[in-house]
Amino acid sequence: MYLNLLILLQLLSSAGASESGIVGGKIAKPHSRPYMVSLQHRGHHVCGGMLIREDFVLTSAHCLRSAYPLTVVLGAHNLTKEEKKSRQERKVSHYHRHPLHENITQLSYDIMLLKLHTNAVLNEYVKVIELPNKDKRIPARTKCSVAGWGKTSPDKTSGAADVLMEVEVTMQFNFECVKKWKDYFINSQMICTDDGQKGFCQGDSGGPVVCKNKNVAQDLCQSTTMYLNLLILLQLLSSAGASESGIVGGKIAKPHSRPYMVSLQHRGHHVCGGMLIREDFVLTSAHCLRRTYPLTVVLGAHDLKKWKKSFQKIQVSHYHRHPLHENTTQISYDVMLLKLRTTARLTEYVKVIGLPKEDEHIPASPKCSVAGWGKTNSNNNQGSGVLMEVAVTVEDDSECKKVWQNYFDKKQMMCTRTTGGKGFCQGDSGGPLICNNKAQGIVAFNYPERCDDSQYPHVFMNIPFFLPWIKEVLHGYGANMSLNKQE
Repeated sequence: MYLNLLILLQLLSSAGASESGIVGGKIAKPHSRPYMVSLQHRGHHVCGGMLIREDFVLTSAHCLRSAYPLTVVLGAHNLTKEEKKSRQERKVSHYHRHPLHENITQLSYDIMLLKLHTNAVLNEYVKVIELPNKDKRIPARTKCSVAGWGKTSPDKTSGAADVLMEVEVTMQFNFECVKKWKDYFINSQMICTDDGQKGFCQGDSGGPVVCKNKNVAQDLCQSTTMYLNLLILLQLLSSAGASESGIVGGKIAKPHSRPYMVSLQHRGHHVCGGMLIREDFVLTSAHCLRRTYPLTVVLGAHDLKKWKKSFQKIQVSHYHRHPLHENTTQISYDVMLLKLRTTARLTEYVKVIGLPKEDEHIPASPKCSVAGWGKTNSNNNQGSGVLMEVAVTVEDDSECKKVWQNYFDKKQMMCTRTTGGKGFCQGDSGGPLICNNKAQGIVAFNYPERCDDSQYPHVFMNIPFFLPWIKEVLHGYGANMSLNKQE
């Protein structure tokens, strides 16, 4: 089937991830759309999607809004019946939101790929949908169709449909879409349809618009339905500022004494730190993607201003932000794994850092250290050219909570004292807090006005809390080594 795919996208919707359904349509012939997916959270349908490969579903990024984790249901028609013969359920192993989709309520780049934990079994009830060519354009007035299990009426009292519904829609000229949606409509990313009272409503964001048997877009519950253009997906398949912390009160590190350290760069400029935890994975902060996509990983560095044979520069193939990190200004769940396009060469200058055990807890007072290429004080306009390091002391959680109050979550965070103004400053978020020769924390945030203010402890993401997720992501790429040993 030829599919012009644009993922269901509801603008200005009410709360929840359920963003679109079918209005003015009819019941679809059972299993006539075997690519259709029901995304469910705790047994309830929240979004639509489409199977584009045996192990991948395409949907809307905003479907993660208050709906993590998601379960993929394939081969369904009537969601209230068991349908044992046709139905398949799959867990999601990885959530690939577009790197430029920074906020769960953001309209642009609202697209996500879901990697299935186990492949779908293709049969008469479950099939993949073909995607269009990259340069494919759908002419205005083309008749297309959209389907879903969402609401059948925009009325707030209307419930979602139990069975799959479908409706025919008509593609519009882009200037007509712009006229109605103004600045909300982005020509390069979106298309829209207009058929009076026909279209979709709450309940099936993420589902496909099918034109000439090819997938083209995603939906919006209004007289004009807007879709994210599938060209963004094809690009995705092909392959205050992000700089939040640096070192104050420290000293120059011995060159290459921390071979796990990573400089994350955007257009040749250092923006964040990170750590190499496997030959093909870097652990860092999710907020490092704030206005700095794409990122390049630089390994084996000491002086960033002097290119040496020890350097390795590697592109990022996949950005795995934690699924519960919904926007780049969010403080909680601020962790990200970067899958390298090519594996790093382990040498005397480039090595992996061991991670702690899941139940490992660092008590207050132990001496730890943090390093980075960031600012050496709040007044500097630029970061340090060479790697700096400083010894820090872990603070008691109760003291961190007293100062940071609701900003501090003791389950996923830890903090260090800033006695004597020692700690990190703008320029190296994502770098590791090293305790007992293992990475225990990820540089997160501090007092933005003065990074050396001793009243405010410096906060790190607590790595043991995130180990189950880290292992889950790495397992999807064939992890076969211990994370508890320094290689």
